[in-house]
Amino acid sequence: MARMVKNNPQTTSEDLQGYLAADSVAVHWSTIQHNLHKERLYERVMQKKPFLHSRHKLSRLRYAKEHLNKPISFWNKILWTDAKKLNCLVTTRGRKRTQNSKKNTFFPQ
Repeated sequence: MARMVKNNPQTTSEDLQGYLAADSVAVHWSTIQHNLHKERLYERVMQKKPFLHSRHKLSRLRYAKEHLNKPISFWNKILWTDAKKLNCLVTTRGRKRTQNSKKNTFFPQ
């Protein structure tokens, strides 16, 4: 089980339970979690994005300064919207989980 989780960190204990059930092995998900904890693999919520580094901040500032004195005709060509994505039917609210021993768990690129 630990090898499967190390190969695919987004595998949940329920996924492992289903995999074992396909081989006619009935194991409760809490038993699977207990064994993963013995291997120092804990379920964590993945961070949505890494924090900005100084080079990212500098590139954003450079972009803002480049566009500061653009003429009105430039800004009239841009489509402005206030649309927002809503996750109405998703209970995870966009959160993904991973089995990992590290604290730095980012979404895969």
